Amino acid sequence: MELENQELLSLVVPVYNVEKYLDRCVQSLLNQAYKNIEIILVDDGAKDSSGRMCDEYAAKYPQIRAIHQENGGLGAARNTGVKAAVGGYIAFVDSDDWVKPDMYSRLMAEALAHPDADMVKSGYCEANDQEEYSQTLFPGAAYQEITGKENLCRYYAKESPWTVAWNTVYRQDLAKKVEYPSRIYHEDDYASFFYLYFSRKCIIINEPFYCYYSNPNSIVRDQRNLAREKRDKIEVLRRLHEYASKQEILKRSGMVRKLQHMWAKAYYHCIRDDMEYDCISRKVLKKVYHCLDLRRSLLLRYMIRRRKIKIL
Repeated sequence: MELENQELLSLVVPVYNVEKYLDRCVQSLLNQAYKNIEIILVDDGAKDSSGRMCDEYAAKYPQIRAIHQENGGLGAARNTGVKAAVGGYIAFVDSDDWVKPDMYSRLMAEALAHPDADMVKSGYCEANDQEEYSQTLFPGAAYQEITGKENLCRYYAKESPWTVAWNTVYRQDLAKKVEYPSRIYHEDDYASFFYLYFSRKCIIINEPFYCYYSNPNSIVRDQRNLAREKRDKIEVLRRLHEYASKQEILKRSGMVRKLQHMWAKAYYHCIRDDMEYDCISRKVLKKVYHCLDLRRSLLLRYMIRRRKIKIL
């Protein structure tokens, strides 16, 4: 693909306390076969040297911009980056991850060949400190085209790789239409629902171009944050259910009912795994019981009695 025919692609990279990994990420973006890119590094109030590193990259490379803000979390940093982006297409990269050299040339080739496609997605691989890789791909063919709101939304319930934000190139108008929630885990789950709902067509290139680093020190993996993470999952699904309940196309497709069942399962897992969970409202509990299968419903009743969880 000739440079003059390339649409500008904006790569939004939230940065927070990643001085050990940031250079690996940035270099993988600079080494992309697709050259017409801008890299927006959003320093989300980093406390280590990664904020300073953003300025150094911006001074050295004309395609890099650095933005600094007070800490607001991953969602807030992505929102800031999207607002600043000027490319016709936008993608997200987490700053402790990296991408293979041909990722954006492959995804952008499909995006430009199909102007009615609002998203082009790929699979991804996962790496830990021992550099052991596992692949996560979409079920089905190596190349797929999926169209229609109702059809696309049903894939949301299948979760990863449908509900991660960083394996996708988005048309600018779609990316700027969706706002991430701030200071809440599972922001990808929230935004991905709207990406699917607002899209006309999604193309899948079923190869693992994106490399997700399974950081053992990641905030999501910190045991102290697991309880909050599970409660935030409940809140995200509650918000999505509330929105979907007002959309006729989603009510007809059964997505509203599916979201309610996902919400109930999230409640079940939260109570099961969070030993500090000590109370639940009777109204909520009734809805949870109604949506759970018999086995989980019986187990939940047993856990509530055994742990003497208060029903308010």
